[in-house]
Amino acid sequence: MFRWSVGLTVATAALLALLAPTASARECPGDWINRLVVNGQVKAGQPFTIGYGIKRPQQVDDFTVTVDGVTYPLTAGEEESVKVRAPRATGVFDISFAWRTPDCDGSATWGAISVPRSAKFGATEGTRVDGLWRVQMTPRKVNLPKIRVRWRMRPKCDYYACNTIVTGRGERYDTAMWRDMYVDNVNAGSAACYTRTGQEVPGGYHVGLQQMFWVAGDEWIGDTVATRANRIQGETTVEFELTRRGRFAGCRGQTIVYTLRGVRVGN
Repeated sequence: MFRWSVGLTVATAALLALLAPTASARECPGDWINRLVVNGQVKAGQPFTIGYGIKRPQQVDDFTVTVDGVTYPLTAGEEESVKVRAPRATGVFDISFAWRTPDCDGSATWGAISVPRSAKFGATEGTRVDGLWRVQMTPRKVNLPKIRVRWRMRPKCDYYACNTIVTGRGERYDTAMWRDMYVDNVNAGSAACYTRTGQEVPGGYHVGLQQMFWVAGDEWIGDTVATRANRIQGETTVEFELTRRGRFAGCRGQTIVYTLRGVRVGN
């Protein structure tokens, strides 16, 4: 009787132990992934490379990343990379990491953006200038009126920053970009000059224009994968260079410099 009771007690305890819920591993801190770099532009359906790093790699096991429903095994390390494939659809998608350690389970997710395969990319280190702008030019050291114009900025790339076409009322400039500075040189044709006695000399000037502006304020725009300018400042130089006819008539060359300031007012 005694032996039977002991056996039943032991069996009951074993069964209860099997049915009891197991304690779940605690969650790892969210800062274990301490490096994430998406190398290159992410085009829909195309491979791209993720650079990553994880803390305490010697403790990490079962380390993976999931993109568009596909899970890729990872090497635990402080500076590693893996090639994955972007979703076929354009737009925002998730890059989801998961890992285990003896003490905790971890996960972390970042968002990325895939763009059409035909997209043209500019420079990631520059600031994109686009949209409708209100621009004012104030002359320096000469008694001339201010010039107020509206410009339409059209970058030659779909994403990031690049050379930009500037158009206005009767104006069109092909502006070259270098980091956050934009420069264009325009041959504005000829103009009449005037002698000291007030005589008009048609074609006495060759007019050259140089505009240089840089980004004075910007904002992060996620859907264009870029920072976008919302303020610019710079200068416009108009040089009236004498032609042979102007020199012969006794005209004088001159240069007018304007301070340029602009604000983005629309798309």
